[in-house]
Amino acid sequence: MEIEPDNRFSITKFVIIVVILTVMAACLGVLIYLWLSEAVQADEKTKAVWGKMAWVAFALLGLTLLVLVWTVVRFAMSRLQRLRTRHKPTPYIDAWSLAGKRLKLEDSEDQDEPEQQE
Repeated sequence: MEIEPDNRFSITKFVIIVVILTVMAACLGVLIYLWLSEAVQADEKTKAVWGKMAWVAFALLGLTLLVLVWTVVRFAMSRLQRLRTRHKPTPYIDAWSLAGKRLKLEDSEDQDEPEQQE
């Protein structure tokens, strides 16, 4: 008997993932703000470095927000799918006992015949 794995999100896993991604996005937003404010006050060489660091943080922020949106959409789709596939559970059937009841052996030539001793 095979049991299919439960691939749906639980609500606690979903909340934990959303909180972690939101904290990451907030930290990256703060870093972008700090690095751009430092870039405004710095000289030309340092301004280029702060600007590049802000661009990297901006790219990571975009990736984090993309994963956050994907997580929310996946959770919503799994909840909608569960609502669509509601059905009554089927009663328990012992397939082995039913197969044993249905099987009827017939006498045939293929069966081994007892050997006659001389």
